[in-house]
Amino acid sequence: MAIRPVVCPPACATVSGASCSSHSRVNHNSGGSMKKSSIALGVAALMAGAAQAGIVQGSASTIAVNPNGIGHKLVIPYFTTQGNNATLINIVNTDRTNGKAVKVRFRGAANSDDLYDFQVLLSPGDVWTAALTQGADGRTQLTTSDNSCTRPASVNGSFLTGRLDPNSTRSLEEQTREGYVEIINMADINSTSALFTAIKHGSNGKPGNCNAAAVTALDDDNLGQASATASYTALGLSFPSTGLTADWIIINQATTAAWSGSATAFEARGGTPAAATTANIVYFPQSGSGVSTTTAGLYSSDPLFINGDVQAAYYDFPDLSTPYINSVTAAGVYRNTLASTIARSSVINEFVTSDAIAAQTDLVFSQPLRRYYAAVTYGATAGVVRVNSVGAVVSTGEVYTSNNTALINRVLCVRRPTDSQLLAFAAFDREEQTLTPSGAVISPGTPTQFNICGEVAVTSINAGDNTQPSALSATLARNNIELPFADGWIRFNTTLDPVDQVGTAPNVVTGLPIIGNAHLRAANGAVNYGFTWPHKYNN
Repeated sequence: MAIRPVVCPPACATVSGASCSSHSRVNHNSGGSMKKSSIALGVAALMAGAAQAGIVQGSASTIAVNPNGIGHKLVIPYFTTQGNNATLINIVNTDRTNGKAVKVRFRGAANSDDLYDFQVLLSPGDVWTAALTQGADGRTQLTTSDNSCTRPASVNGSFLTGRLDPNSTRSLEEQTREGYVEIINMADINSTSALFTAIKHGSNGKPGNCNAAAVTALDDDNLGQASATASYTALGLSFPSTGLTADWIIINQATTAAWSGSATAFEARGGTPAAATTANIVYFPQSGSGVSTTTAGLYSSDPLFINGDVQAAYYDFPDLSTPYINSVTAAGVYRNTLASTIARSSVINEFVTSDAIAAQTDLVFSQPLRRYYAAVTYGATAGVVRVNSVGAVVSTGEVYTSNNTALINRVLCVRRPTDSQLLAFAAFDREEQTLTPSGAVISPGTPTQFNICGEVAVTSINAGDNTQPSALSATLARNNIELPFADGWIRFNTTLDPVDQVGTAPNVVTGLPIIGNAHLRAANGAVNYGFTWPHKYNN
């Protein structure tokens, strides 16, 4: 299915999919077919240290998860506005010297479709805050009164549905209510530039001028083709450094139960020993001007962009697969490098479902790199498009392959291949008793088959089935495991079969790239509690 984001004039920033006006917009995606623009390309294959149209290489040669929570890129594993839930998000620039030009993108839980994206221009020490709630139209809506400059100038609004599945049994509105968040430092903002002066907060707590010419100059489509450092420094942009962190809170507005945590932080590093340094400049204008499939393949390994199923525009970049370090120039190879940092051989967490305290447990399995391996098309019959490390569309794929995935109800699911231990699990109570899957019941599904369906899957423990009340009230990509133990812990095998692994040492993707948490709810009379336990992993 072809998707038509709005084509905007060069000086118009947009939320992906919104209609264009004479000033900037947030990038949402509206439906239909989009007129493609032909863009002249420079050299596509690059030597290390060379420049690529739209990307200028920095000093970093590797990327790693920073357990301290500060980095160049962040992923918030889950947001929800289902039922009475709201999600609150804070993004902090801990860098006290440089500003940050930050891409924020919300993706859907089912198949990781773009729901809403825009740019935030953070000054040193700045914090940007927003709330996600369910609007009167049933869609997730973003509300912020934050003073930080954004492109477009206002990012308040409802999530858009142009890239969602019109043939799903779930309404388009419901498909916006769960997902995850990508946060990327595209470029630092130089402290000596006019752009810095415009976005820097003064003693009144407000930026100098978010409508200054130095800010609107960022909407120039030519930046999508720039290959010289000078093209960016002239506008006040420089190589992105570390310093971003983010936190999230999910709160049930009826029961006041709340869950919170920090984003997973990826830090670009270089030198020996490896330390945080500057990454590639990956600034793209927040513009709806379309790009060719060839150009899209330079900046992203999204299969639907590469195959032409979805028309890509400048506002689609960067994403998590955009080459960000100087040792990798192909988006598909960089995708593998990033995925290897969160590849897990097993995922472990606790569960509490005791009736005495009305306890409920939901396990969130977030797979933020899956979209860059395999994606779903939304014709009358849904299909799967996969790309390999060199950006070619292939039938088998890598990591998320035809061997270990299947479409179930138009959602891509990871499943256990024949004679494989992928997604096998063992549960334990608190007194050393154990249970293998043969004694458990998966709902929906077969007694011994556990699938992870959706980009962000929610697995309830002992909820009865996937339609019964649970801690998070999830619906889009939810299943349930029934165990004879009310409380205990569970371990899932997430090691990929050798045939599905990919990468070059030391960046081999040997397990599913997963992040997430256990979300527990309990009650003491009329008082409700929420607990968040991060997953534990064997890598």
